Amino acid sequence: MATAHWSFMISGLVDLPLPLSYKDLLALHAVEQACTLACIGHTPGGTAIGHARWYGVPIRALMDDMSIQPGAGHAHLHAADGYATSVELPQFSNALLAYKLNDEPLPPEHGYPVRLIVPGLYGYKMPKWIQRVVLADQPLDGLWEKRGWSPSGQVQTTSAILGPRHRATISGVTTLHGYAFAGDRAITSVEVSIDDGPWMPVPFTQNQAQEWALWSTDWSPATPGDHRIQVRATDATGWVQQDSTANAFPNGSSAIHSIVVHMQEPQR
Repeated sequence: MATAHWSFMISGLVDLPLPLSYKDLLALHAVEQACTLACIGHTPGGTAIGHARWYGVPIRALMDDMSIQPGAGHAHLHAADGYATSVELPQFSNALLAYKLNDEPLPPEHGYPVRLIVPGLYGYKMPKWIQRVVLADQPLDGLWEKRGWSPSGQVQTTSAILGPRHRATISGVTTLHGYAFAGDRAITSVEVSIDDGPWMPVPFTQNQAQEWALWSTDWSPATPGDHRIQVRATDATGWVQQDSTANAFPNGSSAIHSIVVHMQEPQR
């Protein structure tokens, strides 16, 4: 879609709809926002999660100048390809109309010319090629909600081991590293367990809640052979990842990630 043909509008339960052209959008004050995006179907250690810097116009800046009618509690989101979903209005007020990715125009696969970024939600709540928002008093069941996916789309607390890879052969001191992510909730603890032993805290860094936390620690296996490594995270609400569904996250459980590595016999 050429930028000359792109248009955007917020309508519905507002006193006066707000239309924008691409030129109008570029003329508005823009911000850069670092945010981690995850697909609801991603598996720990997989590729359906990533981090980037997004540049665009905060929705809050547009809504602050609008007269929103009582009862508006949801935003129906409509994309140029016919995709539709909805988010609760408080969550939507944190959204970004993004038109750059890491200082470059959005590539087509990321929604060129404009897409939504909504921190704290899974990717299916952030339509690419966004064109229309309708404020309403009821949610809209989109494609994935009708198939049983979470109506809220809130990211579950997750963590993963990125290195070494599962079934890797190691020797000597090995660096374990990975990520933890909880949507718009901060990570407060990352722990690893070796061979089902006690959980041990490991150092991590996280710039802000909507970004993933990166953790790393060195480990030297005591004996050769196979070793099981597990990681779990705790978020700012105090929720801790567990294998059991007894302590499941409100939208479902987020399983602990584990790998097995093989320690070589020492060279003689």
